Amino acid sequence: MLIQGCLSSPPTQLYVQVNDQLTETGLDSCRVILYRQFDPEKNDRVVIDSLMTDKNGQLSYSFLPEPGYIYLLETNRRFYREALAVDGGQFLNHVELADEDTHRITLWLEPILPPEPNRFEKMHEDVSIQDVMHRLKTNQWEWAFLPRLQWGDIPVLMTSAADTNYVKAYPHHPQTRYQPDSVRIGLVALWLVEAIRRQQLRENDFVHLMPPSRAPVLGTRRGNPSGYNSPRQIQIAAEAYQSWWEQLVETGDTTASARKNPLRGKGMSWM
Repeated sequence: MLIQGCLSSPPTQLYVQVNDQLTETGLDSCRVILYRQFDPEKNDRVVIDSLMTDKNGQLSYSFLPEPGYIYLLETNRRFYREALAVDGGQFLNHVELADEDTHRITLWLEPILPPEPNRFEKMHEDVSIQDVMHRLKTNQWEWAFLPRLQWGDIPVLMTSAADTNYVKAYPHHPQTRYQPDSVRIGLVALWLVEAIRRQQLRENDFVHLMPPSRAPVLGTRRGNPSGYNSPRQIQIAAEAYQSWWEQLVETGDTTASARKNPLRGKGMSWM
């Protein structure tokens, strides 16, 4: 198949293989969607075409890319979900196309099986808050997912809330392209506190932390980080969280406290 695009660009030829991660064999009848995107931060994806793999899990496809756009491939199939890389760092059912004329791409899906008790334990490590802070402050953060922190870890996190030192290895959302070169230690500590706060709001999940935003960076609600990561702004954020925590300790009501945004009225939010 050929989609008409910019005649000045050479056609891009795709050879796609979709495999079952468990059996490592080709998957038939998988839907493969080609998206076009202009701005990744706005999630403005537009479907260009939707294709199906053959009995061997394969398909070939040709289209003319337009300048200035990003093109992505994503696959799905009933009773399957996105496969996770061995190191937990990325999902394997989608890929961004590079600027090449020919692509040979392998995508992976994982069959939905009865619940495996240890699946999330493998993704979210059970480590002490002392080890978490040591890894952070020594630029040794290497976890793809957030460790299993809880309410009792917040006091240790708060001791570093005003730390304005920079680190280059830090936690972030595993699926975001927004990854600053470095961030402040204090903001990472507060970002983890925010993850714990939001965890309380999710039903049936009191163990596994989810990133509260793309990265531990402060900005306005419109997403402008300029000036919002200065020592002064970090101090304001640290004081806001400290006040929130002290009120929680006083009342002992974690559910009510979880519903209160510590940054409300401060003119800032997590990016």
